[in-house]
Amino acid sequence: MEIPFNKIYLTGNEEKYVSLAILNIDAQKYTHGCAEWIKNHMNAYKVFMTSSGTSALEVALNALEIDKGDEIILPSFTFPSTANAVLLAGGTPVFCEINSSTLCMDYDDFDSKMTSKTKAVIPVHYGGNAYALDKILQLARTKNLYVVEDSAHAFGASYLNKPLGTWGDMGIFSFHSTKNITCGEGGALLLNTKNESINNQVDSLYHNGTNRTEFLQGKTPYYNWQNLGLNPHPSELSMAFLYSQLIASKALTLSRQSAYKKYQAYFLDAQKRHSCIESYSQESRKASSNYHIFYVVFESNNIRDFMMNQMKERGISAAFHFMPLHSSEMGQSLGYKHTDLPITEKISKCVLRLPLYNYMREEETEYIIEIVDQLLRDL
Repeated sequence: MEIPFNKIYLTGNEEKYVSLAILNIDAQKYTHGCAEWIKNHMNAYKVFMTSSGTSALEVALNALEIDKGDEIILPSFTFPSTANAVLLAGGTPVFCEINSSTLCMDYDDFDSKMTSKTKAVIPVHYGGNAYALDKILQLARTKNLYVVEDSAHAFGASYLNKPLGTWGDMGIFSFHSTKNITCGEGGALLLNTKNESINNQVDSLYHNGTNRTEFLQGKTPYYNWQNLGLNPHPSELSMAFLYSQLIASKALTLSRQSAYKKYQAYFLDAQKRHSCIESYSQESRKASSNYHIFYVVFESNNIRDFMMNQMKERGISAAFHFMPLHSSEMGQSLGYKHTDLPITEKISKCVLRLPLYNYMREEETEYIIEIVDQLLRDL
């Protein structure tokens, strides 16, 4: 049996909506429709659709008017986009540890990394999970820090029954082809604060540094370039594709639950029999997952690589994940060393992600579990 790591699921309406978009592409019906759907279903203040999760992050960070020397705290265990957005906005990324049980930002290490130069924090909701988010926000508020949620993995997930991406001043989503809900490449920026300065900055940045919104609303007779701006706008055709996925998103998310829970039940038992299993995907006590990723952390890099390679030989495409940013070439050029964040370093070398996608067949999940069980017994 050949099982890919990820498989895009089509709802059946993608071609229809894309065809309709082609007939009236200037109207931006689906771009506006996606923004309104997310705004209404997540109770966000404003939503800006973007060409990627990365471009959404870049708008968010630039809207904070970061000065040279301002520090932004983020976990090292994330995609480079998170740190690139900080650097492109003129800030200094400060990497912190992840919690070994959730692979999300560690609250205590975040606390220890704050200085008088800290301006913002970016919690990354790894795998559609969240950890100590209420405590992180409370501490950030007492220190007057901005909070930008990197919810690239977390569309459809929540914390204390509130959607991830709506807790911070801003939150971003990704609709990349690897995500639960996709249009191949796309994103969204959620603005959750009514802070007038941030609102004006986001609006201007989103429209190439112009006053386009005021002009279209008839508030000014001039269409004028006012500030440095960006062009993060998505293709209307991508948004037409995405709209078909959004209206089916609840069912798509729930379709992943069965495989996720089967994996969990197996590893709950397997961990008792095999000491090489250190941890596996678990929802935080206050979180509700979107089942984006199921991972296992083994006790060593050798065991992780053995399992991954042996599974590949049997037709199963398992994968590892991020190289920690602090120990990358770029991270080292910023002054970091491999040994600075030992928990992150170890987990990155020992984590293995199992195939998980929308409407995964039961026989696929059972085959993966059967092979994993055989390999663990052969160790």
